[in-house]
Amino acid sequence: MTVESAETTADRLRLLHLVAPDSLKSWFRHFVTLGAEDRVRWLGEQPTLPAEVTSEVLAEHHKADLTVIHSSHHTLIRDVSLAGELGYDPATIVHQTAKAAMLGTDKLAMKQAFDACGVPTLPWRHPGGGGATIDDFKRMHSGPFVVKLRNGTEGRALRLQPAPDPGLRMSEFEEPFVDGIEYSVVLFRTLGRDVTFPTIWKGATRKDLLPPYQRLRLCPAPDLSPEQDTSLRALSLRAAETMDSEGFTEVELVVDTHGHAQVIEVNPRIAGTMRMAALAADQRIFDLPARRDVNGDLATHRCSVEMPWLGEPWNDPGRMIYCTSRLTAAAASWDALIALVDEVLDGGAGVPLEWRRSFDQALRELCPTP
Repeated sequence: MTVESAETTADRLRLLHLVAPDSLKSWFRHFVTLGAEDRVRWLGEQPTLPAEVTSEVLAEHHKADLTVIHSSHHTLIRDVSLAGELGYDPATIVHQTAKAAMLGTDKLAMKQAFDACGVPTLPWRHPGGGGATIDDFKRMHSGPFVVKLRNGTEGRALRLQPAPDPGLRMSEFEEPFVDGIEYSVVLFRTLGRDVTFPTIWKGATRKDLLPPYQRLRLCPAPDLSPEQDTSLRALSLRAAETMDSEGFTEVELVVDTHGHAQVIEVNPRIAGTMRMAALAADQRIFDLPARRDVNGDLATHRCSVEMPWLGEPWNDPGRMIYCTSRLTAAAASWDALIALVDEVLDGGAGVPLEWRRSFDQALRELCPTP
């Protein structure tokens, strides 16, 4: 990846990266430019930090020019508290806000915030009221309906109901199932800068509720025009602003069969889509806190793909191949990417045949030859 400006900035600032997600351990350093005085500390995903660890982090923070906290879903609240221990100074620390952390861990409160600010989102129903009623859902939607946990993540405990569920628990809420295409937009926000990455295609909504991270994903979204890509980035930025989300953020969206875009949810944390978005934009994504020269909508420089990977983890940064729980690869064009993936998978069992076929089929349907 192109890193000349990032290296200059990294030499000037001493950076401390405090990283929560264990899933980043195999690839984080390939997506950041580290100077001789920069430090990376792995905090893990436990809900609280021992007092001695907090004291050590505070000492390291005082030696750095800029500290960046990379949160997971499970550490959002913990990391807001840690940011308070470090001083909340936006000039010296990049972290998620208390408001975004609260909304990011309570999807019902997130929906309420979107409704209050006019951000288009899917209709919702909760037994405590405030949204649609069960009669509204029966009258306005033919079903089926998706039941979600308020604090769920990665598709945990989703279920599909043929009719509105009269037995919804207070820990749940309900939405109508929408036929359409799912997308994600990765953002970075801090110090008056708003950076958006190319839109990611995640395929049609599915009634089996298979989470997108277990599906094929493509970046840039090959079915979108430049104007549609810009529109989805703008809507994503509006949703992130509504949540007061700072640092790294992922916005999940759906475009229904009538072309209407709605926000599904916002993940104000590190997300799995960030690796493929970074490759597509030719950007070492974790340099962004120090790259104060980078702003606005990042252009697309490559095509990237992601699909489930069942083999042993391995990376080949020189060829832009990363295999963890997912295979992520990038190349200069879709044709070159197909050839690269075929080479990677030749004779291997890391990706089932169905995923190889899905990749070819998706590109045939989304990128038809004139």
